Amino acid sequence: MTFSACCTHCETEALSDAAQLSDAEVARMRNHLRACVPSLATDRLRELGALLHHFQVTTTTTPERGAARGELATAAALGATA
Repeated sequence: MTFSACCTHCETEALSDAAQLSDAEVARMRNHLRACVPSLATDRLRELGALLHHFQVTTTTTPERGAARGELATAAALGATA
């Protein structure tokens, strides 16, 4: 599964296909927001929930990774199409 994050202010994809939301990814999102909305109080961006409020975060599962974890079999059993 990978994560992508699109800024709700400028609709720029600040994060693309990240394997996890580690400190580096969170810092990238925080830096984007500081540049995009300079008037936003920096101290309010320290908490992850407050930061994520400014992004639309989506997840994607690639077939190769999903197959390794059995997710494609589960999707097929539920009647989903690939």
